[in-house]
Amino acid sequence: MELKHQKIKTKNLFYLFKHLLYALVFVSVVELIKYHLNIVEPDNNKLKEEFMSNFIFSFFVAICLSPIIEELVFRLPLIKGDYFIISIVLSFIFLTTSSYIFVKIILSLFVALFVFYQFYNHSNTLQCILIITSILAFVIIHFDNFNTKDLENYGLINTIFLFLPQFFLAILITKIRMETTFINAVVFHSFYNLTILSFALFFNI
Repeated sequence: MELKHQKIKTKNLFYLFKHLLYALVFVSVVELIKYHLNIVEPDNNKLKEEFMSNFIFSFFVAICLSPIIEELVFRLPLIKGDYFIISIVLSFIFLTTSSYIFVKIILSLFVALFVFYQFYNHSNTLQCILIITSILAFVIIHFDNFNTKDLENYGLINTIFLFLPQFFLAILITKIRMETTFINAVVFHSFYNLTILSFALFFNI
């Protein structure tokens, strides 16, 4: 019994590691394309500024707090359950702090969809719409990492490449959530953030 349990844990770790590699390869390709296209990130990156001012707390938030909150909001309600009320409450963090009207609109739509989904008879079409809206909402909340004026003058192609990693990350975590467990989604998100931050610090990006 213990051996079987160990095999399941090993298989689960391999599954998460495999998806982490997918994410890292994708990010590397995107960064390579950005380099060749001379796409430079906006100067005023709020995340970088927060890290510079309070490194330890910001690192804790990025590795522990943000993955938990974001997964509770964007991935937990993708499957029917009794805890979706937590997703509603936590979604107000993003609704009240975002500087972008369209972020609030898309996020409000997502909340309305997952609340409706919880009480609606099972529908694959509705679940697909919910998943797509979840991915979109997850991507656009990261717009608030940058100043509005910087993004307004950044250009469409540059903006697409800037947020492609979040888009692919959202797809991967959604896949993990739907195929395995919510805990796996949180763990994967946390390790992804840890890996990206470690590379950024090591290479002084």
